[in-house]
Amino acid sequence: MRVGSRQLGMIVLAAALLVAMPAWADFASDYVAGLAALDHGDYAQAEQYLKKALDAQSNPVGSVNIGGNEQPYLPHHFLGMVAFRRGDCTTAGAEWGSAMNRRMLARFNQLRLQEQQLLGKCQPRAAGNDEKPATGQVPSSSNPESQAAPGNPVAAAPTGDTVKPTATAHAAPPASLVRTFDDYVAGRYSQAARIDPAVLTDPRARFHAYLLRSAARFALVRLGADKVLLDDARHDASAAKALERTVPDAAVFSSSFRAFYGSAQ
Repeated sequence: MRVGSRQLGMIVLAAALLVAMPAWADFASDYVAGLAALDHGDYAQAEQYLKKALDAQSNPVGSVNIGGNEQPYLPHHFLGMVAFRRGDCTTAGAEWGSAMNRRMLARFNQLRLQEQQLLGKCQPRAAGNDEKPATGQVPSSSNPESQAAPGNPVAAAPTGDTVKPTATAHAAPPASLVRTFDDYVAGRYSQAARIDPAVLTDPRARFHAYLLRSAARFALVRLGADKVLLDDARHDASAAKALERTVPDAAVFSSSFRAFYGSAQ
């Protein structure tokens, strides 16, 4: 039987798609693995996976599915984060200043602001020293359950952009906010998501409440909760950004959440 030109074209297209599908799957899985390694402080693995993803998919794409959630694809941004965590300011600046990274971050002004703030605070480390930058102390609870739970997406090192609730010279944070922070870092996301930012009168306290509730809801969705919570998390992120332009601290919030937060409109 003769095969017409149209049929032949369809066969060629199908074959091309079959070849492309594994490459797409590999790039997405490598990207997700890179973010996970970054969150766990394994910078060598993070760099390896992110570069592998970038080699397979160097152009901007709409999004990547991470744990059932659609996240922006920002390999240069996170390679810059790897370099920043290592104290390699030159490489961080090169990744963040690249034309492709600027193109990928065109819709995410909050992440561009984060890069600028971090680069201004980048502290070069001695050659061969791959330890994590020194971390500011995270408030802890006397409750032994306040230790980070397995799978808790708390990043391994800080950026110095503190957004956790801390006492100030003017007023101590509300008890409900401190309790919510302790619940979040302990992995008690359901409890952390119960805070009501509307009852807090201080704008900065309300900002932290929206931020923590957004992060808690985001974490719950990643753990299998109803995806309607993702819209709620996005609304909380928008409300927080309307109150303050501070970027989430990498000592407290995962790379995936910070990308989600930065992309919220």
